Amino acid sequence: MKKIYLLGILFLFISKLIACECANVRFDEAFRRSSHIASGKVLEISSYDIDPTLLQVKFEIYEEFKGSGLNEFYISDPQKADGMYHVYLKKGQELLVYKIYSRNLQ
Repeated sequence: MKKIYLLGILFLFISKLIACECANVRFDEAFRRSSHIASGKVLEISSYDIDPTLLQVKFEIYEEFKGSGLNEFYISDPQKADGMYHVYLKKGQELLVYKIYSRNLQ
C-alpha cells in the first residue's frame, strides 16, 4: 500500500514538471514591467530572416498607453522555440500588446 501511495505522489510531481503553464501576471505588475503597451490589429506575420526562431509581427496601432512606436515587434516562433506553448496570433486579430522583453535584433 505504501508503494502505491508513494508512486501516486511521484506521479503528481512528475506531471507538474512536464506540464506547460503560462504565468498569470497582475495588471499593475505587467504595466510596471512593460516598456510599451498598445492596442491594435495584426497586419502581417512573417518569419524573421536574421533569427529563424522569431516571428516578425507588423501591427496597426489604435491607441498607445505606454511608450510609442510599437508598429513592429518580434515573438518566439512556437514551432522553433524550446517551449511547448502555442501563440494564437492571426492576421486581422485585435490585441492589447505588452512589450516586456527586448533584445537587439540588428
